[in-house]
This record gives sequence, C-alpha cells and structure tokens, in this order.
Amino acid sequence: MRFPLASSIVLLDDDGETEHTYPFTREKWALLDIEMLTPDHVEMEDGNVFVARYLTDEPDRKEFEAGYEESELILRVIFDRVEGEWYVTDGYFSWYGYDLPPAELAQTIAGIGEDNEIFEEAYP
Repeated sequence: MRFPLASSIVLLDDDGETEHTYPFTREKWALLDIEMLTPDHVEMEDGNVFVARYLTDEPDRKEFEAGYEESELILRVIFDRVEGEWYVTDGYFSWYGYDLPPAELAQTIAGIGEDNEIFEEAYP
C-alpha cells in the first residue's frame, strides 16, 4: 500500500458545514480479506440489494466498489500497478463518512486497529 492514500478523510463538524481533512494513513486502514473484494449481488430479505463489483478492471488499474443499490457507498478500493507491483493507492470506507464527528475519529481508528489485530491473528 502507498500511504497516505490519494484521497484524504473529510469529516464535518456538527454544524454540517465546517470540514476537517485528515490524511488517510496506514493507521486508519482496515485490513480486508478476499471475500470483501469478491464481486457479488445479493438481494436481502428487506428488499435492499447489496452489490460488490469492479468498476475498472484494466491490466494496470482496478477499482472495486461495494454498497447497497440506491444508497451510500460502503467501500471503494483502487489498486494500481506501479513498477510491476500492485498497490492500494486510494480508497474510501464508510467508517470515515461525513456522519463521523471529528471528535470520534481517534476512537474509530482505535476500533479499526483492534479489528486489524484480530484479522492478523486469523491470517498471519
């Protein structure tokens, strides 16, 4: 991975207007397994449809997106081949959406860190 990612994390204050920008660094990245990056189309019992797909699938660039149709995006990961090696170069996680108050960023990062530790134990 190449950190910081191309896009920053942008959070809004409670006033709904004041933006705070944070670089998307390694500590904020949630580890993903192959299942999270597998294309899928699932119709849920409540009528919602979950879609995971590659928007771009080129020899040197891949863009993966997941979320519910007609709703907000949950996950977006962009992979680029750089000097023959694949890197994540950009991404979006709903954990860092506009609805996350800046005051809760540290707590969110800590939670992702705990999840990453569990992930690393399961996938050494």
